[in-house]
Amino acid sequence: MSQKEDPILFDGVFNDITKIEAAYCLRKVVKPPKPSRVALLEEYRERLVLDRATDTITHTQENDAGQRITHRYELPGKVSELLDEFPLGIFSTVKGNPPDAMDDPDQTRTYSITVSTRYGEARTIAGSFDRDGLPRDWAEFVDYVLTFINMYEGYELFNPRLYGRRKRRKSDYIYCSVSFEDGGQTYSYLARDDSYAVGTGWSFPPGGKTAKRSHRSSRSVTTPRGRRPSR
Repeated sequence: MSQKEDPILFDGVFNDITKIEAAYCLRKVVKPPKPSRVALLEEYRERLVLDRATDTITHTQENDAGQRITHRYELPGKVSELLDEFPLGIFSTVKGNPPDAMDDPDQTRTYSITVSTRYGEARTIAGSFDRDGLPRDWAEFVDYVLTFINMYEGYELFNPRLYGRRKRRKSDYIYCSVSFEDGGQTYSYLARDDSYAVGTGWSFPPGGKTAKRSHRSSRSVTTPRGRRPSR
């Protein structure tokens, strides 16, 4: 996606997108176990906002039970760069469902998208949340945004490889269990540091030979000095 083909307005300044807001709503009829009872209507909602003014991306999920989850990404300069990738005419084309398309009587999925620009223009698109009811470029847009967000995902707080790791002692040796082919015999090699991980590929002379061969580490073990790991 690129904005280069968009018209330049007002002293050579791009009339760029300042905000994209996408809202999704699922309305679902929950049938009671007994026919004599009244059916309930439940709602689940999501909202995605890309805002140039605050350089933020906010994704919110909520339901009728009052449960709410919000992910907010504050990325100075980066969100503006992301919005620059989208043309002013984004979401302009919707194929639309045919007249004989059947709706599910027990649930409806709808959306609305508002695109705001620098000079006060705002355009809203709304419809049913399905392939033909959404804009043609919706799939490309969400894939672009998801790829962008995933660059900033990753939680060290919940990583067992970090909180389950103990500090090395000066008296420790580190041995790596190494195989030279998938399913082949493994050999124990003494490592100089603890940067090795399962699946790491390295090259070194096996069996005392001078020729180097690549290998893949299957596991690493830290043991007290003077002890070797069992195979």
